[in-house]
Amino acid sequence: MNTTQDQVKKADEYMAKKALGTGPELPFEQPHSRSAQGRQASQASGVAAAIGEKAHDVASRATECAMGAADSMKHAKDAVVEWGSDAARQSAHYLQSGNDELSSMVRRSPITTMALAIGIGFMLGKTIRAC
Repeated sequence: MNTTQDQVKKADEYMAKKALGTGPELPFEQPHSRSAQGRQASQASGVAAAIGEKAHDVASRATECAMGAADSMKHAKDAVVEWGSDAARQSAHYLQSGNDELSSMVRRSPITTMALAIGIGFMLGKTIRAC
């Protein structure tokens, strides 16, 4: 039976242990609950460490993905530049050959070319005035 004297004695022992920093948190706490708290703290730190590792893994994979995307963009840019250069060379060649063909046509029949140019100019003039 718990008498008042027993309760006072327990409270006195509790205060003495508490003052030394060795006692339980509560006066009537069971001694094994302190080890349970230690296990919980250990588990919590383990969970925090696992979360930290996962975060590090995710950050590493994100970095790898970004590097891969940067490489892909560089290759795409190089391909577009090459395609544009080829298109510019082909256009220049086409215009040069068209200019040579037009010059040869004017040399072969200058009067027909002059009449054609006057007719096109007349039609353009009429079209512009009509607007």
